[in-house]
Amino acid sequence: MRPDTTVFTVEYDANGVTLMTRQGISELLDSFKEKTSSLSGTYGFYVIEVDNKSEVRSYGLDQDVTFKAASLIKLPTLAALYMEAEKGTVGLDETYTLLNSDKRTGAGSLYSKAEGTSLTYRELAGLMGKESDNTAFAIIRKKLGDSRINQAIEEIGMKSTSLKENKTSAHDIALFFQKLWKGDLVSEASRDEILEYLTDTAYEDWIVKGIPKEVRVAHKYGRELHVVNDAGIVFAEKPFVIVIITQGIIEKEADAII
Repeated sequence: MRPDTTVFTVEYDANGVTLMTRQGISELLDSFKEKTSSLSGTYGFYVIEVDNKSEVRSYGLDQDVTFKAASLIKLPTLAALYMEAEKGTVGLDETYTLLNSDKRTGAGSLYSKAEGTSLTYRELAGLMGKESDNTAFAIIRKKLGDSRINQAIEEIGMKSTSLKENKTSAHDIALFFQKLWKGDLVSEASRDEILEYLTDTAYEDWIVKGIPKEVRVAHKYGRELHVVNDAGIVFAEKPFVIVIITQGIIEKEADAII
């Protein structure tokens, strides 16, 4: 039997009218369970407000369960890069010369570039966000070192996240986006640059496809064998983070349900 890991809150507008009742959230979660129960694998999700109020409103299902991170692990790596840039230990406009040994297959266009191509770390960060570029990730990971990325994961408070094991939870990813938006990780300018790299990406057929076109979504998509993840900030009138995370799934089913 699935443990009850849901979080419930009740929200009211300025006139005291209920916007989302406990019953409404229960119905939403029941609908999510119903839609995914007949599918292969495991699905978890989490929704949390990203405003600056002291009371945080959120709800989710299996948000603390550890899942395969896939490319969501690139999020704390992006944060670590900009943290170091703000300390002056990394220059975002410093150039790096591509080596054939840097190249990683899978997502991104950098793999097809010629050895000797020069890019700045800012450009590499953009590729890691827009294209989820695996080669750019490998270069930035090499530049920072795993110990610095692990330190950033700890500083953010992502307790279920492991760079080495490529694991995370919906709660951890939501926490990342919430803290990024609130300015708890990097400056406002760095935050906005990171979010720009996560907007209008090469992967707009999942969470973004279910959001009205006029609403901006800054998100990170991740995919591996039997894993489809997507998570980000939806800039609705009341901005919120949504995380959908999976494992052991059939990819076509997950593509459709997300």
